[in-house]
Amino acid sequence: MLKPLIVAIGLALASQAAFAGVTPGVQYDGMSLEELENMTAYKGMPLAGDDDVTNKRLKSMREAALSVGAQHGYIFSMNKLRKELDAEATTWDNLFAFKDLMRVATPGEKSLYFLPAVIQESKEVTSGNDDHSRILVSGTYYEIVKKERLVTNPPDWREYLLIDLPVDASKPVGALLPKTPAEQEQWAEWVAEGWEAGILQSNAEMTARIRNLGSDYIGMIKYLTLVEEGKVVPSFVASQYRNKVNQGSSLHVNQRTFAITAPAEFNDRTNAWVPLDLDPRGGYRSDEEARVINRVGN
Repeated sequence: MLKPLIVAIGLALASQAAFAGVTPGVQYDGMSLEELENMTAYKGMPLAGDDDVTNKRLKSMREAALSVGAQHGYIFSMNKLRKELDAEATTWDNLFAFKDLMRVATPGEKSLYFLPAVIQESKEVTSGNDDHSRILVSGTYYEIVKKERLVTNPPDWREYLLIDLPVDASKPVGALLPKTPAEQEQWAEWVAEGWEAGILQSNAEMTARIRNLGSDYIGMIKYLTLVEEGKVVPSFVASQYRNKVNQGSSLHVNQRTFAITAPAEFNDRTNAWVPLDLDPRGGYRSDEEARVINRVGN
């Protein structure tokens, strides 16, 4: 039952190239690099601080140019990345189908609301004590990094990658804008430097978001795998049905209540562990595949 999910993860990790209407999260108040480079002071523009000495003015100009360039470069690059991802929305929907994980995690109507825990697996983990007199080495280390929870809607990859708070697209005060051709040339160089920094920051941010998305999805599959192996006691979701609930000013009919009454926990009783047959790709074998492999092996 989990095999399609394992295959999906393999495809997701192999689809890094894919990374690179209205797209969610796109910010429309950013300026282009050319517009920023050509900013100048104009007659009647507020020139607060215009009496600063030249060296202080140039330093402040540089800081302002770097800042505004980084802000708008970040906005420009993030908008571009969002649109590229949104263009491949169907692929991402299929690769990170959290609703499928929820259907596997628990039966019936509960599967509409129960989001499984995220378990992280590490190999050959070492740790030492404070006085460096002892080292512990664990061949495999599991940790529940995110607890199970009840949700009204399955998570969506867009929430991880596309949607966030808008960046402050500020503009420098008039006193810091170039007034001469020489200042204009320096301003353009500083803005371009900040712009590149903003692009690098956006790439790093999107990379971190993708890693977080993959970590959560793979971690939920790890939970399901360990439940199948008997190494994790699954979460228990209790439900209650009431025909009607009259609260005076409101009336609930056919009310169902769901609650996590027992969170997932690890099971250290090794006699209850059940090893799973895995092929070299890490996917689950069907019963027939396992029988064939076993015959060949013998």
